[in-house]
Amino acid sequence: MNPDPLPSSQSGLALLRMYHKESIVGLLLGLAALIFHYMHNPYLATLTAAISIALISLTVSEVAEVLAERLEEPYGSFVLTFSAVIVEIILLFLILLTASQNAGAMETVKGGIISAVIVDMNVLLGIAVFVGGLAFKE
Repeated sequence: MNPDPLPSSQSGLALLRMYHKESIVGLLLGLAALIFHYMHNPYLATLTAAISIALISLTVSEVAEVLAERLEEPYGSFVLTFSAVIVEIILLFLILLTASQNAGAMETVKGGIISAVIVDMNVLLGIAVFVGGLAFKE
């Protein structure tokens, strides 16, 4: 990852080129996961899908950081938050698509939503308490 943000004169296409290797490998592994799924090889499908999700998530987070630096506050925080949450939403939606074939899929989605809300709320509360403690040293 290049820690220096791109100058504002460069286009979004230049930003995509900077991270294109991870994205392309992630998309190819996602395609391979789909092929393994239809070949009824669940272990390879799961492994390649997990690696694909990790690579694409890294790319999304890196691009979101650069965009957040360009947009500044409060829009930068919105971009970072949305980029983290959208990955969860997409994964839960894909699990939900299998609900007609798998009875436990709906319970998985419910558990995922509840855990995401609980974790997000605990993180926000923890950060608020920590920052409040630093600001009001009593």
